Amino acid sequence: VTAVLFGDKRISDLDESEKEMLANYIPSASSGANIVETLVSTGFVGSNGEARRLIQAGAISVNGEKIDPGYTTEINTLIKKGKNSYIIVV
Repeated sequence: VTAVLFGDKRISDLDESEKEMLANYIPSASSGANIVETLVSTGFVGSNGEARRLIQAGAISVNGEKIDPGYTTEINTLIKKGKNSYIIVV
């Protein structure tokens, strides 16, 4: 699990029990929502505007990839803000 957060292992390499364990330690969100809505609803950011600014500045990534504000969350992804803040999408 640590290798997913701080190493080069992908979240898709984890089994279901490892994903559940990870979801107990970091915020989780449901799939199918807009990334901006997900960031605000989990308390990751304070407003839609802040979420858009962070995304455009490249401070938000999904599974290590930079995204745009129109991104829709998908199951088994890891959203990262900055250096050490994460959300798991289950």
